[in-house]
Order: sequence, then C-alpha cells, then structure tokens
Amino acid sequence: MADWAKNILQVDKEVKKSVVAAFFTSIASKGEFEGEETDLLIDFQKIVPVTSGDGESDWRKTRRDAWGTKACYYFGQRKLDENTIEFLTAWTGVPKLMRELSRQHPEIKLCYICELESRGRHSIGTFIFHGGEVLSDACYERGTESYEKYMKDLYNECDAMG
Repeated sequence: MADWAKNILQVDKEVKKSVVAAFFTSIASKGEFEGEETDLLIDFQKIVPVTSGDGESDWRKTRRDAWGTKACYYFGQRKLDENTIEFLTAWTGVPKLMRELSRQHPEIKLCYICELESRGRHSIGTFIFHGGEVLSDACYERGTESYEKYMKDLYNECDAMG
C-alpha cells in the first residue's frame, strides 16, 4: 500500500463567515494537475514560499524542510463544509506548516487532523493551533483503546475547540 496522509484543516466554527472566507481565499490558488488547470483549496507556496533547488534531490529536500512533505499539493483536495477542507499529501502530514499558518492568522483558531497510513500502520494526529501556539495535540494509533474511542467520534477534537 502506498504511503499517504489525509489532512483536514478546520477553522473554529465561532469565527464570522466573512473572516473564514477571507482566510480560505488567502491560501487558495490556481494550479495544474495532470495537465489541467484546477482550483487549489490550499497552496503551500502561499503559506511558506520556497524556491526550486539545484536538481531533484535539492528540490525535494527544500520542500520537505519547509513544509514537511515533498509536494505543494497532492490530488484529492475538497471542501467538506464552509469551515473545513481536506487534502492529501505524500508520506506525511504537515503540522509544522499548519502551525505557521496559525501564526500568520492569529485571529483564527485552527484544528488540524492528519491521518497517516504507512507500511501497514495507521494513526491519527490532532492539533489545535492559535496564534502559532499549540493548544493541544494528540496521537492515536490503530489497535489501541484510545484510537478506537477517537474513531467513534472522529472529529471530536475540532468540534470541541469552539
């Protein structure tokens, strides 16, 4: 099975709709996927811009160092509701990048969930950020009691942040 990470970014539901819309507009852009122009709900370059390195290995390392993943975006971006987007990344989640996004938007509390599947292991990490600070974080691994409890109410961390 390929390594992947499903990421969910949610803005505190107590935030005014106009602020939420402006926030998501600030991280969105036009991009290209498989030769077709597409709307990106989140563009990592708009959060932490990076330049291409000299050669393939520099390019990958530069992006992993800045974002936590080699790709600016991966297929599968979708809006779940007006406060929540989902996107996929290769290999790992991007909590460091989400913390930076929170620092750039201190007026908004963000919930970030990262679901990882790698080499047969499955885990979920949840983070709540505000003003660049980590208000809470937790990790749940498949097969543990905490994971099973968390999966019964999948997004309880985000729903409770308001």
